[in-house]
Amino acid sequence: MSGPATPLALVASSRAAASTALPRSLAVRLAAWLGPALLVLVAAVQRYNVEYRGQTTWLGGGFGMYASLDNMRFVRATARFGEQRVFAELPEAVYEVPARRVRVRPDTEPMQELAKTLLDLRWVANSEDPNRGAGACSMDGVESVSAVDRPTAGCRPDEVRVELYQRTFDAPSLRLRAVEIAHATAVR
Repeated sequence: MSGPATPLALVASSRAAASTALPRSLAVRLAAWLGPALLVLVAAVQRYNVEYRGQTTWLGGGFGMYASLDNMRFVRATARFGEQRVFAELPEAVYEVPARRVRVRPDTEPMQELAKTLLDLRWVANSEDPNRGAGACSMDGVESVSAVDRPTAGCRPDEVRVELYQRTFDAPSLRLRAVEIAHATAVR
């Protein structure tokens, strides 16, 4: 005779199923601690990346992103032509992807890659006409250079140094300071 199950039969079947699974109190406790445990794990991994891998709390995401000045990192490059060292203005295409990667996580490999990329570019003094042909590569008296995309214009540097700086707040003087946190050099 199969009719509707009695309340006693339902209780007996649910107890049999519960005896093979985790006890209810243990499952409730695990569920209550799982969220906070994951939060602590994510915070620990993020803190490790900030302290030991140089990742920013802002661009790398994390718990300090709303309370830090870490997003104030910038990349500066200098190029050496013979004995003359000048500031190199980073091209927009280079600044968008490779330099951003360096600002977020200043590992050695992306820094070297950026320096090599800049070493392979052709540069002209900012006071020069970028349309002029290749001539003498004298940078005497020049303060900065810009990259050009013409294969016949400009000069290739002998060395490029890429430096990553972070602005930090100096409480006693109430000023922002730029502190170098990483650098890489590529030589021809």
